[in-house]
Amino acid sequence: MEKDIEVVEYAEKLEDLVANALMPARVKSVKLVKTANGRRVVYVTVDPKDKGIAIGKGGRNVSKAKLILKRYFDVDSVVIV
Repeated sequence: MEKDIEVVEYAEKLEDLVANALMPARVKSVKLVKTANGRRVVYVTVDPKDKGIAIGKGGRNVSKAKLILKRYFDVDSVVIV
């Protein structure tokens, strides 16, 4: 059985880990917001030309970023702006 493996460089800072997870999309800014019900949402602003790359086919890239950010920073949701 063959599996594709993707390596994402770890970073101590949330902003750097988001940029690494969404590579090659150019991340302009990262904002962590805590909602009234306690959820942690990360809003990621990317270059408009890279929005499709950041989201990925079928939302694959943003789902990967959410999984990684949940594990290391307890983030509940990732929104590409």
